[in-house]
Amino acid sequence: MTVTHEGTADAGYEAATDEARHEHHPSDAQYWKVGLALGLITLLEVGTYFIADPPYDHELAPLLIGSLIFMMVLKFIVIGAYFMHLKFDNRLFRNVFVAGLVLAVGVYLAVLTSFEYWSDRYEADTGSEDAVLVEDGS
Repeated sequence: MTVTHEGTADAGYEAATDEARHEHHPSDAQYWKVGLALGLITLLEVGTYFIADPPYDHELAPLLIGSLIFMMVLKFIVIGAYFMHLKFDNRLFRNVFVAGLVLAVGVYLAVLTSFEYWSDRYEADTGSEDAVLVEDGS
């Protein structure tokens, strides 16, 4: 449905009504369902912390970290698609957000790798460095 402005300076101009602008957007019930799904994914993410004590210091660490990255990407996609309306918007905007996501995940993995997070050597080396700092008085 459109509204035509006749007899004014905007003659022939058609403005979209709320119905036309929102025809592709989800209903309130759909938003609640998406919110519930995001809440459940967040519970799974928080639950990974309680699998072992100390967390991420066992043989399941790569699996847990991989699952956390997967859940992060999934939540990013769902939030972008529904709450930021990228699912219903121009494809260019979606591509900009996906490029940012790919860059962020790539930088995150590069930093984890540079800190040798994927091996046990990092924690073994930090103890000896701390002892040297204490002995030097620094």
